[in-house]
Amino acid sequence: MKRTVLIASLFFLAPAGHAVSDRLSQSLISDGIGYAQTKDYENALKAFNLAVERDPESSVAIYNRGIVYYRVDDLPAAVKDFEAACSMGNDGACALVKQLDKADRQRRGKASELLEQASRLNADGKPDEALSLLGDALSADPSIPQVYYLEAEIYFRSKKDTDAAIGALDSALKYDPQYAEALCLRGMIYTEIRRYRKAAPDLKKAAEISPGLPQVHAALGDLHMAKKDYADAVASYVKSLDLNDSQPDVHYSCGLAYKKVKDPKNAYRQFARACKLQYRQACGEAAALSSAVASAIAQDVYEQLDKA
Repeated sequence: MKRTVLIASLFFLAPAGHAVSDRLSQSLISDGIGYAQTKDYENALKAFNLAVERDPESSVAIYNRGIVYYRVDDLPAAVKDFEAACSMGNDGACALVKQLDKADRQRRGKASELLEQASRLNADGKPDEALSLLGDALSADPSIPQVYYLEAEIYFRSKKDTDAAIGALDSALKYDPQYAEALCLRGMIYTEIRRYRKAAPDLKKAAEISPGLPQVHAALGDLHMAKKDYADAVASYVKSLDLNDSQPDVHYSCGLAYKKVKDPKNAYRQFARACKLQYRQACGEAAALSSAVASAIAQDVYEQLDKA
C-alpha cells in the first residue's frame, strides 16, 4: 500500500513525560521504539504487545504499536490502535485517525473508480486491460473484496488459471469472510478441479449466508452431479430455478440430473425449457426424449383406464 507523505512521517512517543504505569512498561516501550527505529518490526511488535498486556490502558504503548502496524502496511490494525489510543485521550492518535480517515476515503474512491472501469473492460472482452486496472486498484487500496473477486472471475473464465483465481478469492474472503459470491465461485472452482471436500463447505456456507442467490444452489447441484448424488443434484437445481427460471444452463443440467434418476418426463420438461431459452444442446436432448415421454404418458393413461 502506498502511504501518504503526511502519514509516513509518524513519530513514536517515548514513555518519559507520558502516563506509563511502571518501570517495566516504560522499559518495554523504550525497547519497542529502539527495535522500530532499526526496522526490526517483529521484535518491536513483541515489545509493544507485552507492554499492552501489562498495562491495557497505556495509550502510549497502543499508539506506538499502531505506528509499527502502519509501517508494516497493516492499516486495519494501525487504525484500530490509533482509535483505541484516541479514546484514552491521546491527542496525537486522534489527529492520526482523522488523517487516516481522509486518506482512506481517497484511496477507496480511487480504487472503486478503477474497479468500475475494469468491469467495463472485462465486459467488452478486454481481460488483460481489466487485470492491469485491477492491479492499480489494489495499489490504491488492497482491502476491497470486490476487486479480488473480479480478478478471480477473469483468471477463472478468461485465463483458465484456477490457482490464481483461488488465490484472489482467498484474499477477497480475508477482507470479507461473509462474501457469499466469493465463497460460491471458489466452491465452483474447487468442484471443477475435483477438490470436492473443499468445495462443499464453501458452497454450504454461501447458501447459509445468501439463500436467495440462484447461482449458489446451481453450484451445489453441479457438486452433487460430480459426486453422482443425482437426487440431491435435482433438488439443488430445482431450488435454483425456483429463484430464477431464466437460467438455460441450469435447466439443461437439471434435465441431465432427472435423466440420471430415470425421470424422463421431468427431464424432457427441463430440456424443452432450456431449448426455448436458446440453449442449443438441450434441443437435441428434448427431441431424443420426446418419443420416450409420449410412451410414458400413454402408459400412464392405460394404467388409469385399467384402474377405472
